[in-house]
Amino acid sequence: MKTRQSPRLKHYNYAQAGAYFITLVAHQRKPLLGEILAGELIPAPLAELAFQHWHQLPRRHSTLSLDEMVMMPNHLHGILWLSGDNSHQLMKIINNYKAGVTREFRPPATIWQRGFYDRVILDETELNTIRHYIKDNPLRWHGDRLNYR
Repeated sequence: MKTRQSPRLKHYNYAQAGAYFITLVAHQRKPLLGEILAGELIPAPLAELAFQHWHQLPRRHSTLSLDEMVMMPNHLHGILWLSGDNSHQLMKIINNYKAGVTREFRPPATIWQRGFYDRVILDETELNTIRHYIKDNPLRWHGDRLNYR
């Protein structure tokens, strides 16, 4: 039996200050969050709820701030900044976010794939490249590897 390998860096402290690029994918990559028309997301009710919870993250975690974010039909991308003395690791923050959206969604359903993708952003050039990628993501939807239509 295969053991699942963690995508996290082995010796990296995910509570330390810095910028993190996050991708969360919907369960079975289903378009639960809406659809893209003319390069824009037409949000489903779940997307509205997920968007609300995303923007409440800094209120729940005082050492966290938000950067670029985009919601797509079956995933979301965002940049989170952790600063100062952060008592919560990134994994706990994201797992709490996913649980909060799932708990509040009616009827309750499986919304997210297990885990999430993250990338530690190492410098300003990488940060700007990722910001550009996030902003342009809806325009590339029809060629996106997560688009299974």
